[in-house]
Amino acid sequence: MKWTNLLQVISILALMSSCQSEYERQIECAKKLVKKERVLIDRMSEIETVSHSYTTLASIKDELSIRAHLSGNEELFNKQIANYRSDCELKTKKEQKHLISKFP
Repeated sequence: MKWTNLLQVISILALMSSCQSEYERQIECAKKLVKKERVLIDRMSEIETVSHSYTTLASIKDELSIRAHLSGNEELFNKQIANYRSDCELKTKKEQKHLISKFP
């Protein structure tokens, strides 16, 4: 009887830790997608807009939505990604302010 209880406790702990690692894995993949999204958006503002870029942005948003669902906690996932996205935007704005032009 003790062995069965011990086995149950170990299996529950293993499941809990694997869920957390799955969530973290989804967050890391989503952060990479957000970085890719930022690069695309920056490129789109610099050059002529191509429909391929819009298609890629749409596929990134779909992928983020799927990852949110796979994470197991969509609400928290979306909040974390929104915060990460705004941090990336602030970082790029700060970098753009520090650019110095050679020409007056």
